[in-house]
Amino acid sequence: MDTVDIKISEDLIKGIIETKVQTAIAEALSSERTVVEQVVSAALTCRVDQNCNRSKYDSDNKYTYIEALCKKLIRDAATQAVQQWAESKQAELEKEFLRQLQTKKTSSKVVAACVDGLSEATKNHWRFSVQFPSE
Repeated sequence: MDTVDIKISEDLIKGIIETKVQTAIAEALSSERTVVEQVVSAALTCRVDQNCNRSKYDSDNKYTYIEALCKKLIRDAATQAVQQWAESKQAELEKEFLRQLQTKKTSSKVVAACVDGLSEATKNHWRFSVQFPSE
């Protein structure tokens, strides 16, 4: 019985495999729009926590990324608007705070809150201590 010994160079095989892999990838990506749509959809619908982060606890991942992002952007815009308004009204706000603090009703409440806070603090030695300097 005769045997046939065929030798194929490694470079030839490598070239064929590379071509086949490239062709397969090109075919898979030929519907590029579908791939992009799937990637974007997966990114936007990924479950995250309220800070747009993926938590290691599934119970924290209550929102889709797009929901959490919109909520965060709305909160940030509201915060910025209130800060701008408060800055523009700072003088008026200060006057009103001073006026209300100077009323007997408000000043007595402030004093009562301070006394209550001090009284509560003195009940725990680790929260409040008084040391008199030695002569």
